[in-house]
Amino acid sequence: MIHADFPADLTFEQFKALAVREPALAGDWIYELEATEFDDEATALYPCFELYSTSRYFFRSLDEAEKYMREKLVTPSVYRFVITQRPLGRLFNEHGAQWLYDHTGALIDRTITRWDSDGGMESVFFGRPAGQLRFKGGDIVEVIGHDKVNLGVVVGTPYPLEWYWENYLKHGKEYYFDASDEANYYLLEGPGYMHHVHANTISLMSPRWPVPDDIRRYFEHSLRHADDEDCEEVYRATYFDDNEIGLLGRNEIDIIYDASTRRHRLTYICDDAIRSVNDKRMVLPGTLDAAQLGRLTRWLSEVMYGRPRLWYLIRHWNENCCNYVSQPQLPLDTTIEQLLKQ
Repeated sequence: MIHADFPADLTFEQFKALAVREPALAGDWIYELEATEFDDEATALYPCFELYSTSRYFFRSLDEAEKYMREKLVTPSVYRFVITQRPLGRLFNEHGAQWLYDHTGALIDRTITRWDSDGGMESVFFGRPAGQLRFKGGDIVEVIGHDKVNLGVVVGTPYPLEWYWENYLKHGKEYYFDASDEANYYLLEGPGYMHHVHANTISLMSPRWPVPDDIRRYFEHSLRHADDEDCEEVYRATYFDDNEIGLLGRNEIDIIYDASTRRHRLTYICDDAIRSVNDKRMVLPGTLDAAQLGRLTRWLSEVMYGRPRLWYLIRHWNENCCNYVSQPQLPLDTTIEQLLKQ
């Protein structure tokens, strides 16, 4: 975004002062406080877990929002807090600075640029000093989406302040960097370029818990293949939607506990698209031939964020289907072969 009144004769010290300035609080703002919750009692959160509801509160000042947050909202089930400046009388997707807080209400990070078309100098981004960047290449981070958090690895950090200064010297009044450029990290969620994402610093958190060794090895492998279009040398990496957990085409894969043999088994529900009363459940391997079992094994072996689909299926059964009184939980490292064994 180019501003007609943008100065072309800034010194480096003036440019740096604009880069390290504090967010502007003057103006007609309301402050939106978001408190996002998650299941703090879950025992197998990484590499991906769901976020629950986000509660929103509105205040007349940043101080009021922070005071309410720390006195009223800090609980074990809170994942994070975000406070956003909302301009009065403007479109909802326009906003000012944002502040990111951890589950204790401690400030982690903030942005300073405004997301609007006529914010003047406040909507121009001048870079960040290296000391203000929370992550470096190779760091494993929590990536916050709309309704979930997953792990990723940092490949590239935002350009430093000096890089923006060089562009200012080159472009002068036509310097065009804005809020979309502020503190954006280049990340990988799998091995290969096709698994890359760009995330703003407000959408990233340091891991709250230790990252398991096998997940760490997965992201180290991903980092080594950052420039590849796609890499399945070691991992059958893919993305699968939450509603695909347990599904194979029009047939459903599920886990049951056979009390008579005291064993967990995989089942295969043959779905009749015309009459549901004709649906049939088969304890695997059942009558599936080698080719069908091969397809099933490949599907359960597909990986997302370093864990195979079977791992997610087991976690789902442990958390949502298991009767803890009469059925033991299934170890997360259980193999397909163990579940198919007769």
